Amino acid sequence: MEFFGSDSDEEGLDSHAIDQLLAACMRLVPPLAGLRPALRLGDNSQCFADRAAAAGFDVVTGDCDVLLVDDVEAGSGEVGRCGLVAIHHSRGLAVRGMEKVLPEAYMLEWAGEGAAVYGKLPAVDRVGCPPRPPADMNEACRCARLVVETRRASGKLPSSSYVDRAARVLQREGLVILPGLLDAADADALCRDALDDFERCRQELVKQGKGDLEKAQQPHNYRELAMREDLRCDLRGTPSLTSEEGAERRDLLRQNEAIREIVRRAATAPASSSREGNYGLWNFDLGGPQAPKKALDAGALGAVVALPGCAEQALHADAPHIYDGIHLPGHYYNCFLYGGEASNEPAAGQTGFVPGSHFCEACATLVKDAPRNVAAGIVRPRLSSGDALIFDARILHFGLPNQSSTRRAIVYCNHTEYWFRDPKNWDDRVSVFDE
Repeated sequence: MEFFGSDSDEEGLDSHAIDQLLAACMRLVPPLAGLRPALRLGDNSQCFADRAAAAGFDVVTGDCDVLLVDDVEAGSGEVGRCGLVAIHHSRGLAVRGMEKVLPEAYMLEWAGEGAAVYGKLPAVDRVGCPPRPPADMNEACRCARLVVETRRASGKLPSSSYVDRAARVLQREGLVILPGLLDAADADALCRDALDDFERCRQELVKQGKGDLEKAQQPHNYRELAMREDLRCDLRGTPSLTSEEGAERRDLLRQNEAIREIVRRAATAPASSSREGNYGLWNFDLGGPQAPKKALDAGALGAVVALPGCAEQALHADAPHIYDGIHLPGHYYNCFLYGGEASNEPAAGQTGFVPGSHFCEACATLVKDAPRNVAAGIVRPRLSSGDALIFDARILHFGLPNQSSTRRAIVYCNHTEYWFRDPKNWDDRVSVFDE
């Protein structure tokens, strides 16, 4: 019998507590695309290697998803290299309040007896114009609610729990952030393709005497190019974005199994015992009332290009609700992919969103005092090469100004119901390349 605690390697920590801690970490970074999450052990946590492996983690010594420590101060030099910091105390004492010694970029995700998990806050973009306030910790915390880690989910469909979580965030907030969707090299290559096409279009229009896009001299839309505002345009069907050579890397985004399943689930109505009455589901290759929701159509890749000096975009939504005041599942989702030099340049800006504004009632309240309400709820995530986000086209959002000397390209792919058509933004009759 032991009167003074265990003399085992676990030094008195309740084994149930460490199992709870590991389970909390696994909920936050589940296995994806067949890859187990990576966990690194601090100096005083090596005894938990077997437990971590049994819980589903790969125990590693390098870059990781989770750092497991019993002393944040001792491991402070390693904290910034991971997404989650899991803290246990060898005597089972409370570890709440560890945020006092953690960097500001972490927030409490879960707490149990003698254990806690802190998640790394996403970076937020400080680029903006009055009346938008500069980004702060509150905005970073709002962004954190939107993040679902993917860790290269571009291949085989990731775990159902991950897809369900991302779809729920997308339904609830109108926006979900997916860090690390693609390899940075592939994202950078797609953005280079878009910028090459922009320059090709620009030079062609200058040659034809139709103005210079870089000098805000182009008011017209074309088959391959639609103007949004001065110094901001949308590309689609351009040479590099349609070439056979780049088809494989385009499909990494367009045919991405994770994205296609997330938007399919987000667009699925709640289960109904009356679905048998929707007899028209036998038409249009929908499979009938017993069939699962059909995948949304993935459009061709496009890119929004914002040139140095472009202003902040007006607050807007890309698509209306089908019926006023009735909130139905989304019918049009857009996936943005970030990459290229501008993704590493904070002054280049990205995109701002107002989570929850895809609900009619919430949006109606918000726009009654838009400057104050947008300022209180805005998120401006700063995403890196390979990161992506999906948003419901009914959400309020706006492009941030580009205050850098770098052209900014954001590659996108729309996912829409089979019946949806966009009649507004493109002139399919006239090509940039028509003489």
